[in-house]
Amino acid sequence: MEQVTGKIVMNSEPLLSDLVDLERFRRLIDHFYSLTNIGIGVVDNRGEVLIANGWKDICLKFHRRHPETALNCQESDIHLSKPLGEGIYRLYKCKNHMWDMATPIVINGRRMGTIFIGQFFFNDEKIDYDLFRKQAATYGFDEQAYLEALNKVPHWSKETLDTAMAFLSGLTKIIATIGLNNINLEEMLKKTRSLAEELKKKEETLYDVLENIPSAVIAIDMEGTILVVNRTTSEYTGYSREELLHLNVQKIDREIAERRDKENLWRDLPPRGRRTIETTITRKDGTTFPAEIHLSSITLNERKVILSIVQDITEQKKQDQEKQYILKKMNHRIKNNLAMISSLVRLKNDNLPSSIDLTDLAHQVDAIIIVHDILYHTDDVSRIGIADYTRDLLDTVFSSFTEKAVNLAVEIGDFSLPTKTVVPLGLIINEIAVNALKHAFENTEKPLFSISLEASSDDDRFILAISNNGTPFPASIPIDNPTTLGLRLISALTEQLEGTLELIRSPETTFIIRFPVQETSAL
Repeated sequence: MEQVTGKIVMNSEPLLSDLVDLERFRRLIDHFYSLTNIGIGVVDNRGEVLIANGWKDICLKFHRRHPETALNCQESDIHLSKPLGEGIYRLYKCKNHMWDMATPIVINGRRMGTIFIGQFFFNDEKIDYDLFRKQAATYGFDEQAYLEALNKVPHWSKETLDTAMAFLSGLTKIIATIGLNNINLEEMLKKTRSLAEELKKKEETLYDVLENIPSAVIAIDMEGTILVVNRTTSEYTGYSREELLHLNVQKIDREIAERRDKENLWRDLPPRGRRTIETTITRKDGTTFPAEIHLSSITLNERKVILSIVQDITEQKKQDQEKQYILKKMNHRIKNNLAMISSLVRLKNDNLPSSIDLTDLAHQVDAIIIVHDILYHTDDVSRIGIADYTRDLLDTVFSSFTEKAVNLAVEIGDFSLPTKTVVPLGLIINEIAVNALKHAFENTEKPLFSISLEASSDDDRFILAISNNGTPFPASIPIDNPTTLGLRLISALTEQLEGTLELIRSPETTFIIRFPVQETSAL
């Protein structure tokens, strides 16, 4: 049994040899030849002969050795290798007067090579010995040896050829498909390994970033079990990483257990939602430190996880305390200085003619004094409870009205407003109250001064309403273009609040001021 290799001219295409284990494939073809005596050739898209089994002596020793008859063989190979559809067989009788058969090897719609069967005669075909004797004489072949080789050429039926070709084509396709799948699998494995390496590098980078964040980073599940920590967390708490990963977060943040909203603290956070809280962290040795925690909701391994960025705010708290102390001292000194100014104004007023009245100025100073007095006695100098401030202010104003008692009706919720809002608001209240004392309550038997503050349901504004049951406000005094000093002051302060001013003259004089307040909170 002889093997033949060689090349024929074909277009460049992907190689069949990359998909097939040639040694195993050759052994299978050898067994097939031993069983059927059918010679087989397999050629790839480059024209490389991968397998040539059972080629006959008449081809090997005669036709392919003589230059002229070899050209006939090459012409036959080229003709048989021309494009064919999948499952189509091409039958061709070469110019050396023998038959060959070919069919393409198509893998996933792409032609990868060609299977050849030959050389042979059909069972019902009569050999023209005179033709072959003449051919031997023409090319100088040994006639007896040539005819002996001719007699060894097999005779097959068309059915046998169709069956053999279908079997070989299917076998080659199966083997090549397995090879192609193996290559695809290897490519997938390469990509998977590449992605795994890339992911590992990203994880290492993320780990380096996480480890070098100066704040503690803690990831917990919905039960508070600690899942991930960084190095700073260990430095903050005194626990090792291994110890932390076996703890519930309540072990280091004991205030969580005491929070009324502890159940909703994490669960209410929407995806990518954020929340900031202040708490106290307990170290392993039992000592504590104040911390600010930024909570955010993320998804990790298809489950909701809360990521906590913990910052030690011990120094910030110290600075805040020092700042509060300095501000309180400043408020105390300002209050004392204003009190001195108020006393000087009243002293001066007592020595002025009755036509000159400085009590308005004194009450305005008093309104500011009360602000600084409240700030001095509170821990938060940025905000003031408006209800208590209003009562203190009106008590101070009306205590100077000794002719008759003024009844107060104060309807203000426990709102905490920014100090920068309270000061102009207090001056407005003071101005309207003093004006009522001077002009509205002179002939009123039972004076009533009413004030209310409520949040608007329509927008983010507050509504301040101030009224009295005294003499109605004169119709001759315009509100849009005020001419009196008091109204001009009220208008200017309302503009400072970015608010609007409305005056209702009857049945009771009522001032309505609408103004926005940022960062308002309820006490």
